[in-house]
Amino acid sequence: MSIDKLKTVYSTGTFLNNVKTFFSKINEIIDYLNGTSGNGSYKVYTAILTQTGTADPTITVLNNTIGNITVSRYGGGIIEFNSISKLKINKRVVFISPPSNLDYPNNYFQSYDDEGVSDDYYRLVQKEMSTGDPMDNFSNIQIEIRVYN
Repeated sequence: MSIDKLKTVYSTGTFLNNVKTFFSKINEIIDYLNGTSGNGSYKVYTAILTQTGTADPTITVLNNTIGNITVSRYGGGIIEFNSISKLKINKRVVFISPPSNLDYPNNYFQSYDDEGVSDDYYRLVQKEMSTGDPMDNFSNIQIEIRVYN
């Protein structure tokens, strides 16, 4: 979709019928304004996660241009995002918004990759501040994983 067509869709209000398509074009507009090709300089996975106790998290995927990603509890307090060879370690950036029940300043989240390098997965761990022990159970953590070309 060209930028002119996107402007027309927005100005006529027809974008309301196809919000997902409209917002998926935002990255193309940013790339165009930054002087890149306009065909997307990165792929993105955006989701909201909630975990109860030690169960696998419940996921609401908002946007996924990376491809198939499985999300599961890897171990105590550790959530794993797995997509074989698609989460390039040297080309990914991860943004995390704290979950609504995070007890600041007593808990925190951090990135965690076994053995330091993997294109296959990204791990996130919630830890208790005073002990550093991993902790399960959180709600509404917002995460965005970008993998650049």
